[in-house]
Amino acid sequence: MKKTLRTVVLIGLTLAASASVCFSEDRAQGSTPAGSGSPDFTAPTFTYEVQEPSVLLKFTDNSNEDDYYRIYRVDENGATTLIDNIPGNQPGVEQLFDDSGAQGGTYYTYYADAVLQNGNTLSRVAEVYFLQPLEAPIIHMGYPNLETCGSEVLLEYEHIYDSPHIYTEIFRSSSPTSGFVKVATTTSTLYLDDVAPRKTYYYKVRDGRDGHVSGFSEVKTVTVESDYYDPELSVRIVDSGIEITLRDRSYVDEHYSLYQESTDGIIVLKEIVLADSGSTYTMVDTTVQPNTDYTYVINAKVKTYCGKYSWPWYEDVASATINAGPGRSCAGAGSITRDLWTNVPGLNLTDIPSGPPTSTAEITTFETPNYAGNNYAARIYGYVCVPQTGYYTFWIASDDQSALYLSTDEQPENKYKIAYVNKAVKFREYTKYAYQQSAPTHLIQGRKYYIEALHKEGNGADHISVGWQMPDGTLQRPIQGQHLIPYEYEPNIPPTVTIIDPPDNFEENFANGVYIHATASDADGTIAKVEFIINGAKMAEDMSAPYEYHWTYFPEGTHEIIVKAYDNGNAVASDTVTYIVNYPDCPNAGLVNWEIWDNIGGTDISSIPVNTEPSLVNTQLDFETDQYQGNNYGSRIRAYLCVPSTGYYTFWVAADDKAQLWLSTDDDPANKRLIASVNSATRYRQYDRYASQKSSSIYLEKGINYYIEALHKEANGNDHLSVGWQLPDGTLERPIRGIRMIEFAPQYTFAAASTPAERVQIDDAEVERISVYPNPAPGRRVSLTGLGADEGPVRIQVISAAGAVIVDQIFTCSGDCAQIDLDLGKSPSGLYAVQIMRGRKRNVLKLVLE
Repeated sequence: MKKTLRTVVLIGLTLAASASVCFSEDRAQGSTPAGSGSPDFTAPTFTYEVQEPSVLLKFTDNSNEDDYYRIYRVDENGATTLIDNIPGNQPGVEQLFDDSGAQGGTYYTYYADAVLQNGNTLSRVAEVYFLQPLEAPIIHMGYPNLETCGSEVLLEYEHIYDSPHIYTEIFRSSSPTSGFVKVATTTSTLYLDDVAPRKTYYYKVRDGRDGHVSGFSEVKTVTVESDYYDPELSVRIVDSGIEITLRDRSYVDEHYSLYQESTDGIIVLKEIVLADSGSTYTMVDTTVQPNTDYTYVINAKVKTYCGKYSWPWYEDVASATINAGPGRSCAGAGSITRDLWTNVPGLNLTDIPSGPPTSTAEITTFETPNYAGNNYAARIYGYVCVPQTGYYTFWIASDDQSALYLSTDEQPENKYKIAYVNKAVKFREYTKYAYQQSAPTHLIQGRKYYIEALHKEGNGADHISVGWQMPDGTLQRPIQGQHLIPYEYEPNIPPTVTIIDPPDNFEENFANGVYIHATASDADGTIAKVEFIINGAKMAEDMSAPYEYHWTYFPEGTHEIIVKAYDNGNAVASDTVTYIVNYPDCPNAGLVNWEIWDNIGGTDISSIPVNTEPSLVNTQLDFETDQYQGNNYGSRIRAYLCVPSTGYYTFWVAADDKAQLWLSTDDDPANKRLIASVNSATRYRQYDRYASQKSSSIYLEKGINYYIEALHKEANGNDHLSVGWQLPDGTLERPIRGIRMIEFAPQYTFAAASTPAERVQIDDAEVERISVYPNPAPGRRVSLTGLGADEGPVRIQVISAAGAVIVDQIFTCSGDCAQIDLDLGKSPSGLYAVQIMRGRKRNVLKLVLE
């Protein structure tokens, strides 16, 4: 028992309960010998005040007949303990003490027995009953559950006091300082939370009993990793070999090694690094031989993950076996494509035009006749279909210049020059110059390879011929049509795109933003860009992997997120998810009214004629006014506070010149009381200049709307008013946001509800009346009128009640902005603010979308 005899002034304490019992002679006779009491005895006063995490007991002696008091504690199981003796015969002296032996979360009765100066004892002359405050529990551990890596978090915490009646509330957020949402209530000291991989979560817990709660524990940070998943491997036969596709399914791989196994041995085909889970890599193995079995094997190098030590390599994590088959037939063989440009002077290949040809035709051999014309250019291109596996030698002959190109496969971009003619040779004269002959080139039976010859003719004789020698020694000069295939532009394969995060139909409470992460790939090209579209509006684009976008705020409701991927051929693919944001139940919240009375001098709050109609009423997005709005006016902001969670709140007010902040105990303005004030000007949002600016801790309950009112008086110079609060979870919101307040809307004779919303700027010499219509708006197109003839830029913002900026545009008025039309896209129904800004001027209108 700690006991202190002192006179104290208690500031900022909430009187939780009190009890005072006066002695009666009948009660005394029931517990003492008859006639042994004192008829002049007056019972003491026994009260208490909660000073978390303990209770301050207050005992005041009211008698001269007592000698001392015995103070007893009785717990909820009936166990009685004498905790101290207090001196008596001190009328009016208040003695303060707390009980160090009391256990938090337990109901106690404290009572006093009086021992009188005549030796007699009076039982239970005073008593109090209360719940000893709970102390915040301690989080010992918070870590990803290793057995279910990537999908669960395990929390372990400890109660300061062990009681079967105590429960624990678990709160989780994606931010260390705000946005905490209760995810569970449990009587266990362990909690397993279902989560998403590759995210960081923040947890805090508090204990409770019968609606009474402790403070919060420290915040525990838990980063959830991702488990390892084997990749997927598939193979298939294509014209040029065996196509291999690897699909990554893990976030913890560093890279993969692709091996080819056959009777000829094992070779490493490719080291593959993929950007992220969901990415794919495709290649064609052109080294295979007909009728041969091939097995493709993937080894993975993996990082340490989920507390598991990773070996340098995971071997054989995926494999696939296939027979190369007899070789592909030369489907479509019989000719090759020839482009012709006429009336092109010159002898050099550099003279060939880059534009479209004059004509295009198919020729049945790799050759053109002699003396076909003058001053032309030509390109012969297509595929050569290989009849045998082995080494081939190519020749070219022409008049005038020519060049021969061969690809390593069927792709034109992989071509390289193998032979050429710089000076004219005779028809089919293949051996005049050494550079007319290629080096031996290894080709595979059944494959087709892209081939191309460029030809430039000046005057006189003209021709071009291309021939080859096969591995068995057969000479074919020129190459015949059964080995030639015309070139066909293959259609562009669209890209693929997948939204990895957030998952579809994901729900989040009070989101402060969302990271959108997507993967994109293109089987026959590259990704040019990825666009992020939210509710029909393009928000951003990303030109390189990883493809991500962070939207900093989502309004409440259901949102459509579309991610579009464009490839280098401008083909497009998209993926769509639905993202749902839920906010605390605050129907009709979002905006507040600012009442202004003009032409009132001085700084006294009492001079504001609050019982008369104001000169005008403006609309504010938050519990705050702008700076430099005018001089010599008084104003009032009043609304109903929508409390997001039950607990203790602290309020602040800042203003220039003076202000008062009033809060009711409920929704009735008649029950308001002054909780904070500004008696001398502060700077804008300077909440800590004077002690009077801060309220005591005030207990508010979720589900109850509390009337709140701020009075503000401005004389000259700067002017502003801001009101903020701190939530029970420690979050500072200064100023209080509009989504926390429901409009207090009295009827005024100067404004009918059916007229468009209006705003008057109080420092304008000429009153400026601005309106938005239609309002309410059945569609999503509205117009602003009455902006006046000021030149210069006007910034227009349309903001949802939750704070999301739907429209943000700048208009330049050259002489007049008689009307500005706004398209609100796919904005959901609800209450919005239309904010008009020109320099320091700011007008806010209310808009309802049906």
